[in-house]
Amino acid sequence: MVEGAVPIAQIKDDGIISYLAPNDFNLLVDNITVQVADGKVMGGAQFWRKHPQRHQRKVVFRPRGTVASDEYNLWQGFAVTPTKGYGKQRRLLRHIWRIICRRDKAKFKYLMMWLAWCCQNPGERAETVIALMSRIQGAGKDTLSAVVRRFFGTHGVLVNNTRDLLGQFNAGLQNTAWVSGEELLWSRNMVGNEALKSLITGDTITLEVKNGARWKEPNRLKIMMTTNSAHAVQAGVGDRRFYVLDVDDEMAQQRSWFDPMRKDLDEGGDGQFLWLLLNLQLKDFHPRHRPKTAELIDQQYRSADSVSQWASTCIEADGIATAVPYPTTLPLSQTIETASLLSSYTDFCRRQGQRCVDERSFGKALATMFGKDARARLPAQGSGGRRPWGYAVPDAEAWRQALDQYLGI
Repeated sequence: MVEGAVPIAQIKDDGIISYLAPNDFNLLVDNITVQVADGKVMGGAQFWRKHPQRHQRKVVFRPRGTVASDEYNLWQGFAVTPTKGYGKQRRLLRHIWRIICRRDKAKFKYLMMWLAWCCQNPGERAETVIALMSRIQGAGKDTLSAVVRRFFGTHGVLVNNTRDLLGQFNAGLQNTAWVSGEELLWSRNMVGNEALKSLITGDTITLEVKNGARWKEPNRLKIMMTTNSAHAVQAGVGDRRFYVLDVDDEMAQQRSWFDPMRKDLDEGGDGQFLWLLLNLQLKDFHPRHRPKTAELIDQQYRSADSVSQWASTCIEADGIATAVPYPTTLPLSQTIETASLLSSYTDFCRRQGQRCVDERSFGKALATMFGKDARARLPAQGSGGRRPWGYAVPDAEAWRQALDQYLGI
């Protein structure tokens, strides 16, 4: 029994259960017949379903507390034995400090607290995703995620395809507490972005067995994703779901760095690291209270709408490239004709392969960034000419501050 459904489950040798659709269960026991009263023969599926002593329990995931006799606890405990000690985890801690966090104390403290919180609260959702990015392969960004996944054993999964995490038939996630996501490229998966956001912060997730039961389950997922893409996540306005770190590549593919670390982990370092995380004092720490990194701000710029990306390009160039009335770069800190701004924006979208917003939406975005009084008439061009509309464009520093406020950065 699960919330709102009664699926049929098969218990494996490791204690993990897998769900069977009714048709699959019928096929599994189709070769079994049982002789009942009066010499009648009953099929195995029907016999089991109707038997008063059939094995029936409520499925729970309960790392702490007692389990009643009519409940089946999915939590199998950690697959690694925590062991007090330092010597064998020393190289891993150095890797986290020097390579993953680039010797930044604030980043190191948050990451260690986040990992400790995940291990001390295996039945809860983290509400934030750690995203580790690097420009080249072999920098060591997957190392940490693999170590923690080893802690969680059957409750940890490696995902390198969005369908495995966001797909329709996902009943296996009922037993999952840790997800290592490799090269999922969420930033390019516009369809899956909203589903991912719900998966990160939602109280529940909907599970479904193919051709079988469908029900809601408490969300207990903790996700660490790694990528070589410069645009790692789709970070929206005021985003609070991601903690992005740019992993240093100074030791990329250096066996002298990684081989001794892996040897130490295999010889007890993973148990020492788990002991450290389980005993780290969290006080009032929660993963959602995370500091903002420069890497996340960069992801927000990359994830911004086309008008904001055009604005960021103009700020960096300290001018506005336009083809109206002829190719030129207009300096900032002046009132610029709307037609010239729109021409610059549409040309930017064309070169970047992005879809332009309409003129009305473009004007609203400029008014939000520059202020409602920024729109003004320019002097007439020639005697008797019309006075075109324009916007008072600030200097680069003021525009950057306005853009950051517009994006919630």
